[in-house]
Amino acid sequence: MTKDSVWDSAAGVPRCPNDKEVAGLYRQFETPLPARAHCCAVAWEADRLARKSGAQVNQGLLRAACLLHDLRRGEGLEHPLLAAGALAERGWPQVGELVRRHHDLGEAPSPEAELLYLADKRIRGTECRSLEERFTASRQKCRSQEALENWSRRYQEARALEAKYAGAGGEEAEDCAGIILAAGRSSRMGEFKPLLELNGVTMIRRVVGMMARAGCAPIVVVTGRQASLLEDHLSGEPVTFVHNPDYAGTQQLDSLCLGLTALEGRRGRALVCPADIPLVSDQTARQVLGSHALFARPVFGQKAGHPAALSLSLTPYLLSYDGPEGLRGAMEYGEITPVSLPVKDAAVVMDNDTPEDFRRSAVWCRRNRKDGETR
Repeated sequence: MTKDSVWDSAAGVPRCPNDKEVAGLYRQFETPLPARAHCCAVAWEADRLARKSGAQVNQGLLRAACLLHDLRRGEGLEHPLLAAGALAERGWPQVGELVRRHHDLGEAPSPEAELLYLADKRIRGTECRSLEERFTASRQKCRSQEALENWSRRYQEARALEAKYAGAGGEEAEDCAGIILAAGRSSRMGEFKPLLELNGVTMIRRVVGMMARAGCAPIVVVTGRQASLLEDHLSGEPVTFVHNPDYAGTQQLDSLCLGLTALEGRRGRALVCPADIPLVSDQTARQVLGSHALFARPVFGQKAGHPAALSLSLTPYLLSYDGPEGLRGAMEYGEITPVSLPVKDAAVVMDNDTPEDFRRSAVWCRRNRKDGETR
């Protein structure tokens, strides 16, 4: 193994697997879907703790170790050692060392090791829980004096780390990107939906404006049919483009994954909205982004709508998912419970699939919205 296979010689820092490589490892080792989602939730929590405490960490190293700490979760109690060995063999020994420590910190742990250890103890499945709840449950599994002593040591370590990282006063705001899904075929509408106008403003420009005013940057537009026409139309807008060449034969999740891949290396969250949900208020968009949940969506009445907000730490899980039912299936099989946010904005459930839908939106727009409205 050469030094350059382990280190980025230009930056002098350890190389880490990117999101596509993490997704490939999940598939290669057949990591259970709930374990993949759990890893992503731990990465989300570790990043939050790092921001809250102001800890100086190698963000890429911490993220990679969190995403891979349960890579071999289905292989018994030795899974940290097995995962660490597999990562070292592939040229990521520093990531593997953090993974090895996620059950037992050992001596002189780095801040990255401490944050992974603490975040893993605070996340059950994909939801944050108190240390008391987590350790009360694990104590019941202790069947010997040695196991009880190890349990007590780990509990005290976790409490000390919680005071160090979670007890800090401040918290840096999350970066928020935007992803607009505009790769649909518009088959039921009969016209190219993104460029249809409501009160003189195209649907795609309305979604771009809503995201920009909500503070999303960058904003990625995933194109499919008539991509060049859409790019020309949005010339001068604060957006970047990624094309889905297989738009006619793929699902919305595939376009979402292309948008997420375009945000490789970014922390924080993404606000995701189809191009045919154009009338959501700025206030609603900010409310969804303000949830700070792993995955959040607005609900009007009893119906879930758009835009949704998701942590970018979920990217490797979604890239690795090849099961049924698209994004809904990924959430279900990964045992990810979306945070549902009740809103008074009917526009979150007003998609525009048919001419009848569009006529209804046009009437609603004239009655309820003004161009550039930010309420």
